[in-house]
Amino acid sequence: MKRLNFWRTLFFSMMAVTAFVACSSDDSEGSGVEPSITVNGKEAVTVAHDLSAGTTEAVEVVSAGKWTLVSKTEGSDTWCTPSVNGGNGGTTQLTFELGATTEARTAVFDLSATGELMGYPITKHATVTVMQNGSGSTTGETNVAEVRALVAAMNPTMTKVDASAEILALGDIIGVISGDPGETPNMGNKYLTVIQDVDNAENSGLMINHNNVSTWKTGQLLKISLAGAQVQKRNGTLRLSLSNSATVTVLEEGVEITPVELASPADIAKYESQLVTLPNVQTASEYAEGTTYAQQYNANFVTDKGESFVVRTNKTGNEGFGATAISNLSGPIVGVANCYQSDNAGAVTVQLFPRNAEDVAGLTNPRFTIQSSSATISEILAGGEGAYKVENATVMAVTQRSFVIQDATGAILVFRGYNKEIPEVGSVVTLDGQVTTFNQALQFGASATVTKTGTTTVTEPSATEVNASNIQSIIDANKVVFVKLPGELYKDGDYYNMNLSFDSSHPGSIDAPAESLNIDSYLNQVVDAYGWFIYTTGSGVRFTIVATKLVSNTTTPSVKFDKTSLSFAATGAGPQKVGFTAQNVTGSVDMSIEGADAGKFSITTAQDASSVTVSVAGDNTTNAAFTARLVAKVGSETLATVKLTQAKAVAAGAETIELDFSTLSYDIPGSSSATEQTFSTGGYTFKYRYLKYYTNGNYVMFDAKSNEGSYLTVPAISGKKLVKVTITNRKGASPTARVAICPEDSTTAVAGGGASGWPEDAQKLASDLTFNLTGTDVGVAYRIYAIKDKNAQAVKIVLEYE
Repeated sequence: MKRLNFWRTLFFSMMAVTAFVACSSDDSEGSGVEPSITVNGKEAVTVAHDLSAGTTEAVEVVSAGKWTLVSKTEGSDTWCTPSVNGGNGGTTQLTFELGATTEARTAVFDLSATGELMGYPITKHATVTVMQNGSGSTTGETNVAEVRALVAAMNPTMTKVDASAEILALGDIIGVISGDPGETPNMGNKYLTVIQDVDNAENSGLMINHNNVSTWKTGQLLKISLAGAQVQKRNGTLRLSLSNSATVTVLEEGVEITPVELASPADIAKYESQLVTLPNVQTASEYAEGTTYAQQYNANFVTDKGESFVVRTNKTGNEGFGATAISNLSGPIVGVANCYQSDNAGAVTVQLFPRNAEDVAGLTNPRFTIQSSSATISEILAGGEGAYKVENATVMAVTQRSFVIQDATGAILVFRGYNKEIPEVGSVVTLDGQVTTFNQALQFGASATVTKTGTTTVTEPSATEVNASNIQSIIDANKVVFVKLPGELYKDGDYYNMNLSFDSSHPGSIDAPAESLNIDSYLNQVVDAYGWFIYTTGSGVRFTIVATKLVSNTTTPSVKFDKTSLSFAATGAGPQKVGFTAQNVTGSVDMSIEGADAGKFSITTAQDASSVTVSVAGDNTTNAAFTARLVAKVGSETLATVKLTQAKAVAAGAETIELDFSTLSYDIPGSSSATEQTFSTGGYTFKYRYLKYYTNGNYVMFDAKSNEGSYLTVPAISGKKLVKVTITNRKGASPTARVAICPEDSTTAVAGGGASGWPEDAQKLASDLTFNLTGTDVGVAYRIYAIKDKNAQAVKIVLEYE
């Protein structure tokens, strides 16, 4: 049935009425012929020939109305001659006579049909692209695999950098769009899609970024200039950002990509950013009827072999693919392959991005039953994800949500979840179910069946003492092993962590400790934690164990200050006391002042067993701050330090604004928003975006995981310029956060405001990040800008103006 465009019909009807009124005495002109033109039934086609002289295959031109052919490629008349240059309508066979060449070349021809409707002229167009290349292929010499290899060779990071000379030398990237562009794609956002070689060989796809992606179509063969391109590896995926002024040429429409059928989700890594299919899958567990992919975002699926993967729905795809209901039935699924790795570190999640409802329409078969393979734990660790059955394993350790089992060949974690039954230590059990990867380590998932078959006496193996020389090798091995972890135990919110005695870059963590551990009685002590290493969290940094016992360490000396820094005013500063705790120290702790300005500070009150008082020598009348450090030593070993600072002399008319989030929320909501919002305090107005306030902990978080980054714009003060910004982080905040001071509406840092992070011990104690600014102007507003993908957390911000 022919479909009519109502608005188009209405337009021509109105024009016809107008014509009738103006020329009511002249009805001799008919309604004319509305033109149309297609080539092989399409708006655009490509024909090709090898480098020898010859004639292309014929294409069929079907038109209503007179049509003409014009070359859009300068100089093509010297080597490419069309058999006809036009026609009067109907069907015409069109070929092209080509001369011999030694280099690939392309000519583009525009076919335009003209006519009229209701007396008004109309023109319709079609395109024929003629390619001459060594293979005689209509896809030409596509080069996505070649570009991808060069991008990978640059070892890109999360930060965009200019493409290498080798990439730019290629001139163009040529490939087929296999993603599903548009205003609401499921690929990430409307500026992203994937391009690949038509043969869909391994490593022949690439995610690309361009402002006009939403206007492209699936199946277009594109030639895009590489001039000005940048590369990055963003959350595990190679990405090529093309200049928005890059020339984009459509070589052909409607090129079909055959999805590669994968034998296993593990093969997704070989086909990143390419169209693939898994032939027989289903949801890992049944979702409620009517649940959409947008509601679930990460839908968990398994193959008939028990291998798991994620079907991913991006927020931007909610109005498209995301509205599709999840089928709990089985069958094939199609999508773009992707490997997600947060910040390019830690665990990798294999996932598919279906492009539209058709890609998941094959899930119509009855659910299958996964047949577990009987295996030992060592065979599971060697075999990877899948469905397994382990018999006669012993429960060696428990948490509130998981337990560790061991057989004669190895150990593995079994995750259950909170408020689920956990077998007691010494239980002999049979496990039957899915083994998946979590934080790079294999574990039995919560759906596994646990059957107790007996009890036995548990004898723990000899513990490997974790130290500076072996901690990374234990992490890299990704195996559950019994360890002794020495360090200071502290609590951060609901989490139990450790400052390791030998290493400040790796914090320790006790996973959901069982009540029998009596862990609170060991807080703020140096302990030896015995237990099973299970995995790392926090981008591969936090060394996590299932603890079986804690033993107070009675030999390793430890000193801990209750502050990381003391700040003194430039004038009239009084003494300040800092507390400390000492453990396993015979005699007293030796306190001293060290550093460049040590003479400007002194210990003025006799040290007692738990505190020491520091004073400044006098007022600071200089234009530079004094800095030193309070040092605690036992013997010759420094065990703790406190940073000491006396502010520089206050300039006449200086002004300070302090935001203390530990006591006030300043009407900042508990959810972040892309819309810029404001709050006011003390007569000053602040603007912010992607900022949210946590009442549980009383701090603000710069929600920089957003695509745009997060900022707080501080006020401009007439006649004064911003000269110093001090941000106090929340204890336990991410050590990877990066913050800069930038002009308003910019992400380029001012002098003295370059991107910086907090000290390495930021997770252990609250500490300051200070910017002494030299590049600011009077009466200008500036931003505290949290670098994209690096969330920052602050309990206090102090702004100084002069």
